[in-house]
Amino acid sequence: MSGGSFDYAYQKVEQFAFDLAYKLDNPNEYDNSPPEVIAVLRKIERDAIKTAALMKEAEWLYSSDTGNDTFMERIKEIESSNA
Repeated sequence: MSGGSFDYAYQKVEQFAFDLAYKLDNPNEYDNSPPEVIAVLRKIERDAIKTAALMKEAEWLYSSDTGNDTFMERIKEIESSNA
């Protein structure tokens, strides 16, 4: 596994996004949030996924797994995605 210079911190953010998505996709009897709250939670999910991807690229750069050019290419891809 690549990375390590930030103790894989991006994985915690990524896991948060996956856990939030699971809760939103599998509501239980205690979940009664209105649609506008669900919409904001979905945005938080997307933002967390994007943030985790950006964090991963920073970690890989600082771990010498990628170079500056590759880092910038990947950042542009992440920033231009709809995630």
